[in-house]
Amino acid sequence: SLRATCTRPMSQSLASAYGASATDPTGQEPRYTAFANGSRHCVDYIFFTPSTWELVGRMALPFAGLDALPGLPTATVASDHLPLACALRLRPRPRPPAPL
Repeated sequence: SLRATCTRPMSQSLASAYGASATDPTGQEPRYTAFANGSRHCVDYIFFTPSTWELVGRMALPFAGLDALPGLPTATVASDHLPLACALRLRPRPRPPAPL
């Protein structure tokens, strides 16, 4: 298992496109995103800064039928990682007050 250590503090909090959020409290990370040799792990994420970006949508993951397979890739999934995708909208920047 790989572990990353952040050597400098984050200035803004990050959210996961597939995790629970204020707008989607039922959201959760995928059961797995990598699937090879019978081993399944959630190792892929899309992180964004909610104060700057609004999550508009995310792609459903193709889990149907995968549990019966010994692993990936297959003829329809070309990698041992499942594809993740989301749509983000840039939030407008607050305008500074007009000079008096």
